[in-house]
Amino acid sequence: MGSGPAKLFGATTAAAMATQVPVASWVYEGCSEPTRDPDMTDWPPKTLFVFDFDCTITSVHLYHTLNTEEGREQLEADADTFYTMIFGGEERINWLRNFLNGMKENGAELRIMSFGSESEIRHALEHFGIDGVFSAVHGRSSYRQFGIHGRGAKQDLLSVYAASEDAFDLIVFVEDDQENYPRTIRSKEVGAGQITKNFVEKWDAWHLEGNELPNAAGEVTLVGYPVEAGRDGEGLKIEEMQELELFFLTGSATAGLSQKSSLDYKIAMK
Repeated sequence: MGSGPAKLFGATTAAAMATQVPVASWVYEGCSEPTRDPDMTDWPPKTLFVFDFDCTITSVHLYHTLNTEEGREQLEADADTFYTMIFGGEERINWLRNFLNGMKENGAELRIMSFGSESEIRHALEHFGIDGVFSAVHGRSSYRQFGIHGRGAKQDLLSVYAASEDAFDLIVFVEDDQENYPRTIRSKEVGAGQITKNFVEKWDAWHLEGNELPNAAGEVTLVGYPVEAGRDGEGLKIEEMQELELFFLTGSATAGLSQKSSLDYKIAMK
C-alpha cells in the first residue's frame, strides 16, 4: 500500500503498469507538510504534476469566456490582449512560463487535466509558447477514450496515471475545484449548512487501493495542492509557483521559502 504522510518520500519504485482504468479507490492517508527523508539521496523522485487549466493555469475561466459572444469577439479582435487577460497579465505570464519550463528542465513531467475544450486549451498555450512543456492535454473529450464517465472523472484519470507504464512515484494534483479531489476526512458546510462538501488542504495525501492493481500502482503517492477557487480569480499564484518549485527541487515545502527561488533570478534577468 502507499506510505503514510510521514514517509511520503520513501524508496522509489518502477514497474510497468497497464493503462486501463483500474478498479480501485483513492484512500486518504492524511495531511502533513512534506519533509524529505534524510536517507533519500536520489531526489527528486519520478514526479508527475497534473494541472487543471481554467482558474489554475489561467486566472480567468477560458471555457466560460469563449462561451459568450463578447468573449469570442474579444479573441477575434485582439488575440494577444485577450489571452494576456485570460492568463492574468504579463507579469504572471512570465512567472508561469519560467515556472513550467524550469520544472520540466529539472525532470518533472507536466500534464493538463481539464473539463474544457482541448483545442481551445492548446491554442491558448501555443499563443505564449508553453504548449511544449506538457506531455499531454486531457480535456473533456479525453475521458471517453479511457472509458471514464460521470462524477469522479478526474479521480479516475488520476488512477489511470498511477497505474500506467510510466510508474510515477509521486503525482501532485494542482486544481481549484475541491470536488475533483478524492475524499478526505474533512467536510465543509455550504449554502447555510444545506450541503456538505469534501474539503481538501494543501499536502493532503492518498494512495490507490484495489484487488487487481499492478504492483507499483499502490506505491504511488497522490498529493493535493488546491488553489483558491473562483471563476475569475488569480489561479495559481506566483508564491504558489515558488512553493511548488522549491518542494520539487528540495523535498520540503517551506525549508527554502526564506531564500530566493530560481524563478526570482530568471525574472530578474529578463
